[in-house]
Amino acid sequence: MSDNSPADTASVIIEKPAAEVFEFMSRCENLNLWSFGTWEITLQGDGLVQGKTLQDGSTVWVKIDAHKDQRLIDYHIGTEKDNLTPRIFCRIMPGESFLAPASHCMLMMTALRTTDMSNERWRNLSALHIVETGIIKSLIESGHDHRHSTN
Repeated sequence: MSDNSPADTASVIIEKPAAEVFEFMSRCENLNLWSFGTWEITLQGDGLVQGKTLQDGSTVWVKIDAHKDQRLIDYHIGTEKDNLTPRIFCRIMPGESFLAPASHCMLMMTALRTTDMSNERWRNLSALHIVETGIIKSLIESGHDHRHSTN
């Protein structure tokens, strides 16, 4: 990733079928399992989520637009619920498309850089997406949900 790049993609192979990963990624209530940008979420209905960022506690709004046939998910993001833009995209590729077993898939998370984003913020966002895709892999493969942990 370059400081001048307008987009960045983090990817990971997950040992679960593409349909299962798509379902997990398209569910609003799962955002606070893996997304550092949407902690302490409140579900607003119709795919709209209000959350707080872990970095500074500011409010962020997310609307999930899932396209099941393409296994593509658009995450529309903004600081105001009536002014959201599609900035994060996930594509889930079945294992067969990259010569892996059908029980595997590849998750690709692409982020678009806004023109007002500083180089430092862009580097941090790109690094976070690498961490988030690793967390997603672990959550889906293990079935662990820290929100319901008793330990």
